Amino acid sequence: ATLGLSGGFVWLAVVSTRTDAGAGRATAFDPATGEVRWQRQLGAAAVAVVTPPGSRPLLVDEAGGVSELPADGAGPAKVLALPVDRPTGRAQAAVSADGKAAWVLVPEAGKDGPRLRVRAAVGGAGKPDAELPLPAAVAGAAVAVDGGFVVPLANGSVYRFAGAGGLKQGPLWRAADAPADAVGFVAVLPDGDLLLTDGRQRVARWRWPAGGTPERRPSDWEARGRVVLPPAVLPDGKRFAVADAGGHVLLFDADTPGDAVKQWRGRGLPAGEPT
Repeated sequence: ATLGLSGGFVWLAVVSTRTDAGAGRATAFDPATGEVRWQRQLGAAAVAVVTPPGSRPLLVDEAGGVSELPADGAGPAKVLALPVDRPTGRAQAAVSADGKAAWVLVPEAGKDGPRLRVRAAVGGAGKPDAELPLPAAVAGAAVAVDGGFVVPLANGSVYRFAGAGGLKQGPLWRAADAPADAVGFVAVLPDGDLLLTDGRQRVARWRWPAGGTPERRPSDWEARGRVVLPPAVLPDGKRFAVADAGGHVLLFDADTPGDAVKQWRGRGLPAGEPT
């Protein structure tokens, strides 16, 4: 499921497991009363509900299709972009911290190798699709930074997209002993620094200003197991939490490398990976 908030309504998109119910359903309900104000079946599973300020909520499906949902909880959804014909993976959405820029990234096969189809909505206005050739397949979740986004690739590096400049190679995220199918995660701190996971249990902090050279900061942290979700930066911007494959959640000080300041793994919790 994915959640969004717009026009005073909570938007919930749920993927259905019933074969007769379609791929999923979008619902808008009043958070004060719980009253359902709008509900429609979806043609594909949703991956994100994006709510740019001053604009209607946008629903992104797994093939990169984008639909505008009714802000008042009435009327039909409006298709803004059709799903990509043959994506090679699940689409993802990267949204800036202020909500004014949203990037929809769809992996697909190009003539000379993997590429990304990039769909952008900046300030509520859609942009023409861009096709970005990639040196390797996508290997993690993208995040929005400084008018663009960064994304980990399977060659072990993080790449940055900033519009007309195309993709620029950045720091290595993958550990030398990480498995071939390792996934990299990125989070952004309030000062613009990046937190990069290494495909195992470590997290590093990098400073990579737009147009500048990446610099590794003297900060490293280590979870108890393989990190399975992007680091979650707390509202104060000074701490972040990490979840590992063993079900542990660890809280770290973003300015102090070393041990966790707090961790949770209560008795009776399931042993599976967190989601």
